[in-house]
Amino acid sequence: MARAGRDLRQAAADVQRLAENIEHFVNINIRQVMDRVSSATRQNVARGPSPYQQIVTGTLRQSVETRRASELSLDDVELGDDTYASWATHIGAPHAAYVEYGTGARQSGSPNGQRFRAPSVPPTMSILRWVRLKGVQPRNPVYINDDGTTDELGLAHAIAQSIAQHGSHAHPYARPAWHENREDIKRSHKQGVKRALRATF
Repeated sequence: MARAGRDLRQAAADVQRLAENIEHFVNINIRQVMDRVSSATRQNVARGPSPYQQIVTGTLRQSVETRRASELSLDDVELGDDTYASWATHIGAPHAAYVEYGTGARQSGSPNGQRFRAPSVPPTMSILRWVRLKGVQPRNPVYINDDGTTDELGLAHAIAQSIAQHGSHAHPYARPAWHENREDIKRSHKQGVKRALRATF
């Protein structure tokens, strides 16, 4: 009888240790994958064609980080059936969703069905810097100076007006990074459980 009691206590201790090991190893594995998701997200931002991405790229790119899901509000973390939310890629820039989904009539999708209005006063000077950086050439000859150079300020102003009237196109950078690594997230969870079983028994 005493031996049976010891065996039960040992089994209970093993179950408790297994639960702790699963949490530990899954946490490690998910963190590694979410770090890759965050890195891919930053790379996608840097490659993006949008004036917001190219010019405010420092702000947007630098706001991408891997954080514990428990530190974020539920508004920041979308939980699905196949989401392991011990870690999440968090994007803190205030314009992050506008770049990802677009704005106004040009918006494509959104989290929770939100609609993003086009800004009434887009950042003309940021767009001007983008025009200069990318060497954007106007389609309309109105923005060609007499000497053949581009009227960069006029072009930037026209782009800003178009954004104000019609919105901006979506330039997804976070969703592609997530989808590229989705299977790895599932796989890392299973591998974490296997590591926990080996460490426990």
